[in-house]
Amino acid sequence: MSSKRWLTAAVVLLLVSLGLIFPVGAQDFELTLPEPTGSPVGFRLYAVVDEAREEVFTDEEGDVRTFPLAIYYPAAPAADAVPALYSTDAENAAYNTALAMPPAIFNAITGHLYIDAPLAQREGGYPVLMFSPGFGSPIRFYSALLTELASRGFVVAVVDHPYSQTVSLFPDDSVITANAAGSNLSTSEALSLILNVWIEDTIYALDHLSELNEADPVLAGAFDLDHVGAFGHSFGGATAANVSLVDDRVLASINMDGEVFGDAAQGVAKPFMVMTSGTVDFSDEDLAAVGMTRQEFESSIAKLNNSINGALAASEAPYRLSIIGTLHGTYATDIALLRKLLPEYITPEVIGTIDGARANQVIADYTVAFFDTYLLGEESPLLDGMSADYPEVEFVTEPSSEQ
Repeated sequence: MSSKRWLTAAVVLLLVSLGLIFPVGAQDFELTLPEPTGSPVGFRLYAVVDEAREEVFTDEEGDVRTFPLAIYYPAAPAADAVPALYSTDAENAAYNTALAMPPAIFNAITGHLYIDAPLAQREGGYPVLMFSPGFGSPIRFYSALLTELASRGFVVAVVDHPYSQTVSLFPDDSVITANAAGSNLSTSEALSLILNVWIEDTIYALDHLSELNEADPVLAGAFDLDHVGAFGHSFGGATAANVSLVDDRVLASINMDGEVFGDAAQGVAKPFMVMTSGTVDFSDEDLAAVGMTRQEFESSIAKLNNSINGALAASEAPYRLSIIGTLHGTYATDIALLRKLLPEYITPEVIGTIDGARANQVIADYTVAFFDTYLLGEESPLLDGMSADYPEVEFVTEPSSEQ
């Protein structure tokens, strides 16, 4: 698979996250992320070291795969606890260098996470959702969505993938930025290498949760590892589908607006949902800006649809839905929310027309409905088909009455 074809699924994210130059002096604004609708949410960040795997994206001898693992979890913070800053100074400096997004932007954001807050105890722990971000997208850009999911009774384990993500933050406040080896999608072999690293990261992270469940000073007992799902955005969605294919612990998966490639493209037997963005008619000028012809674009869209349909055809519980007004970058929910701060830079042409807070709600509600149903056996009417409360959501593949 060529990088051009894969990037069709990420055209909008490229135009938004990686191509905008933001005003360095813009400091007279503020943004509060949507208040989580459930419990308070804690956040812990770990550095996970897989001694058995050589780091393939560096040339350093003896370098083993090490990656950040962020945990969002239902918490019981003290009455006087104060939510953490949205991001760290080191992280902000890296965003400024890599994405031309100055610290003033992130300093203006107020979130709802309590770092290392006590766990809200629950007998047997909470169902676990493994998450991987879009290719190149820092995990921080999904904070609103991940916080909402954790507030509603899940532990969300977010797997960062250093050298492929623009910025990866470690607990000691060090960062790793993307390099050529970790970002190379120019051949099918290179893409497969990166995909396999991401799959192995996710499986090893899931293994690591067993250790945390036994002995972590904050999260011991937090993880119900009999009820595990996987989801992700774009490349991360393909990763989730493939993890569900090879790891029996993962019972169901969601791909948020991405092509399905790897072995999962041949079929995902377990319950599988694909969320896609609304139909977009890119102009020839838009396509030229990312180096594509109209013919290449249409061929890539056909390939994208074929991969999704092939994966869903084998599923015991297939769902494909489209959210009107979204674009690819909308699923990095914090970028969509930033449009209120920077409407002249984050425009509907590159982030979609749906309100950012509404997008976060819709994506979260359907994610919860799916995992409630297929991890916990708590069926949701949202999976039955079109809902008057969610007119933005169109089912491309109508749910079967047998599901």
